[in-house]
Amino acid sequence: MLKLARYIGICALATSQLSTAATVFVQYPDPSGSGITSDPAFATQTGAGFFAEADLLSAVFKARSESPDASFAYAGLQGLTFTNPLGNAPILLPAGALGVNITGQYTLGPLVPNSGASAGITGVLSINDGSLARVARGDHFVNIGQASNGFSYPPTNTTTPITQNGGTVLFNTATLTNLDMTLLMPAMTIDPGETLEITFLLQTIQGANGAGVKSLADASNSAKLFFNLPAGVSLVDNAGGTLTWVKPVPLPGAFSLFGIALASAAVRLRRAAPHSH
Repeated sequence: MLKLARYIGICALATSQLSTAATVFVQYPDPSGSGITSDPAFATQTGAGFFAEADLLSAVFKARSESPDASFAYAGLQGLTFTNPLGNAPILLPAGALGVNITGQYTLGPLVPNSGASAGITGVLSINDGSLARVARGDHFVNIGQASNGFSYPPTNTTTPITQNGGTVLFNTATLTNLDMTLLMPAMTIDPGETLEITFLLQTIQGANGAGVKSLADASNSAKLFFNLPAGVSLVDNAGGTLTWVKPVPLPGAFSLFGIALASAAVRLRRAAPHSH
């Protein structure tokens, strides 16, 4: 189980109303500590065999790992919240308005007897309203191996969507060398006083055995989070700049397949309660 740190920021979703952005985080292999770094806008970590980057301002998340130096690298954001102020009309988000597109590449080998290599990329987008969790998670793994007699096992290419309460996972491309995956949330209504909480994680996984065998999982081409807000609704960071990722973007063409395969992501909608402090 990977330990995640939680960072929270409050944002207002209302016509012409400013808001404050949350923190992004990067977690990576670090035997001497928690391996987590965070920054209100941008965070990058590099080391032997891994690279991870998270940029809140543009909602770009990147991760790369290569065996045998690193077992995983991941980047994302957690606890990013938006509140619809009391007294305002509901904010309606159509299906597919909130999502992320992930692209990646794989390299495996060279194989020698009694060896194998595997690589994978996982993307998770999630929402939760306390009683209702929405999840869109996609796992993609590729594996190859060779027996002691030199026989090469047929390569395997596995896609696993995990979804809950309307989350959608679309494997636009999933081959032994390339991945293009889209995670989407269903239509949602943010009533006055309710809060929307977003969590996103991009993780690369790799593993190899046998001398000289390497595997590479590379999502440094990035995952791009998109959040299409209704007309008149804007989101700015605490420095007063409009976040680029909330500007309207075209929905993926494959979204017409909504409901096919869905995966593990959570965004939380909860009724705001008065604070006692």
